Amino acid sequence: MGLAATYKISEGPTLGAIVEAHKATNLGVERKINEWRLTLTWPIGQGDIRANYERDSGIKGDPVVSAGDSRSTHWAVGYAYHISKRTELYAQYAKITNGPQAHDDFDAGVGGVANGASPKGFALGIIHYY
Repeated sequence: MGLAATYKISEGPTLGAIVEAHKATNLGVERKINEWRLTLTWPIGQGDIRANYERDSGIKGDPVVSAGDSRSTHWAVGYAYHISKRTELYAQYAKITNGPQAHDDFDAGVGGVANGASPKGFALGIIHYY
C-alpha cells in the first residue's frame, strides 16, 4: 500500500513524496517494512536534474531479523537529456547505506550483498516511452 504526491513549483522544480507500507508472510512469519521517499526533478535546458532520498524502517515482525538494525538509506542523483518527447538518455549515481542486519541492493534479483554493506553504482541508459 502506498501514497504518492507531487507539487510543481511554477516553471521550476517538481517536488515529490512517497510513503509505502509492505507486508508479507513467509513460513508462517509476517514481516512488515515501511518506507518514505523524497524526490526532486529540476528542468535545466533540454533535460532534468533528478534526485531522490529514501529511508526504510527495517524489517519488523521477524524475531531474528527485527532484533538488529535492518534499516537502509538510498539516495541517487542524475541527469536526463530529452532527445524527443518520448525518448531520453540518462546518467545516474546512487548509493545504499545498509544497517548491520540489512543487505538491500539495487536489483532484488542480483543478491550477494553482505549485511551492512553499502553498494554504490553509476548507471547510463536510454528510456523510450510508448
